[in-house]
Amino acid sequence: NQEMIAIGFCNIIPSFFHCFTTSAALAKTMVKDSTGCQTQVSSVISAFVVLLVLLVFAPLFYSLQKCVLACIIIVSLRGALRKFQDVPKQWQLNKIDAVVWSITMLSSALISVEMGLLVGVIFSMLCVVARTQVPKVAILGQVQDTGFYEDS
Repeated sequence: NQEMIAIGFCNIIPSFFHCFTTSAALAKTMVKDSTGCQTQVSSVISAFVVLLVLLVFAPLFYSLQKCVLACIIIVSLRGALRKFQDVPKQWQLNKIDAVVWSITMLSSALISVEMGLLVGVIFSMLCVVARTQVPKVAILGQVQDTGFYEDS
């Protein structure tokens, strides 16, 4: 959550000017979290490792098939893929949020990331509007000979 709040605040000033917005590398954050990194020194070390890989090892990866490279990416994102295990728990807690997550994930995977996010945002807004159209109403009545009120 801290990263999302920081990125949101970093985008406030550029929103008033013709600037590029700041974006996040959530995959990098998840990898750092899964390896136990706790300080900003880990960012310096990971930047150095990425630079080393790009300059020294990148030519060695040129002849690899795309499926091998895809496997490397999937293994590095196993923490993100573990989120699928949370869907049944989320379904028990809040069915509408689980449906919004599922529709956003499926549309992102099947169409494209941008369209999937757009579908997710629109569907989420429709769910919020639908919830506000049918509010929960309680008609209170006083319990006899007491100062308490109950739903009648």
